[in-house]
Amino acid sequence: MRAIPGVQSATVSYASPFISSSDCILPLIKNGELRNQTVGENIVGANYFATLGVSLLAGRDFSLLDGGNAPRVVVVNDILSHRYFPGQTAIGKRLRVGCACENGKCYDAEIIGVVKNAKYANLDQPAEPYVFVPIAQHFARYVSLLIRTQVEPAELAPNLRRNLLGLDSRLQVYDVDALSDQIDHSFWLLRWETSLIGGFGGLALVLAAVGLYGIVSTSVTQRTKEIGIRMALGARREDVLQLILASVLGLTLTGVAFGLGGAFLITRLLQGHLYGLNPADPITFAASVLLWAVVALIASYIPVRRATRVDPTVILRYE
Repeated sequence: MRAIPGVQSATVSYASPFISSSDCILPLIKNGELRNQTVGENIVGANYFATLGVSLLAGRDFSLLDGGNAPRVVVVNDILSHRYFPGQTAIGKRLRVGCACENGKCYDAEIIGVVKNAKYANLDQPAEPYVFVPIAQHFARYVSLLIRTQVEPAELAPNLRRNLLGLDSRLQVYDVDALSDQIDHSFWLLRWETSLIGGFGGLALVLAAVGLYGIVSTSVTQRTKEIGIRMALGARREDVLQLILASVLGLTLTGVAFGLGGAFLITRLLQGHLYGLNPADPITFAASVLLWAVVALIASYIPVRRATRVDPTVILRYE
């Protein structure tokens, strides 16, 4: 695969990022007590971390020398390293790989590398402790072929299938997809929930805007007599319009201030469902303030403008 034009790096893994994952139980000794720790586990080939762009923090990656007859080795991520070996380096330490303990196949392996923490299952969940074992030392019935390319994945698909079937016509190629598409598909449930919440939020926005318009419009209409008196005493239409709009805007901003305080508290509950977003995003809050200010101005401008166009004597006589 690496010889195909456009391929930068290639490797294999048992669990494909954001499609499948596997966990195992490792014994963790903490404060002198033996505890079982659930960690993520994957069986990978050489160049796995370079292909996915996961930085190597210490030690080395797997190589072709880590075969079935070579000493057992593993690579762990930074979280597992700090949790098992706090305040010391994990390189050279031994770790009991317990993922196959049900069949009595537990074995001790030397940690040869520590990689940067990454997410392999869900972007909306925190990174978990992870252990990686070389595929040459742990059989996997099926694997995912991971390739970093310089071109679009669809352009490489025919060559990939041709090369694989050229090696063995019995090989079954199930799917060829871009990792970005796999990540996108992993958000289907969150996207559906977000669409549902967004729909209800949009409906609430429309109802609140209509209510705000009605309240402000009624408040301005009740000041029709005041408008007539001011104009009868010589106030210009622009002066009256500016006065009423400033008053309405002040009341609106007061309400928005209370609303922002409540919204800021409520958004704390949504923090666990956000990825790459700040629940107190200043742009979102600023846009909300601007939206309600515009709605309030429109709600007050229309009735005030209508009232200022009427003859003051007619307004006073009506009142």
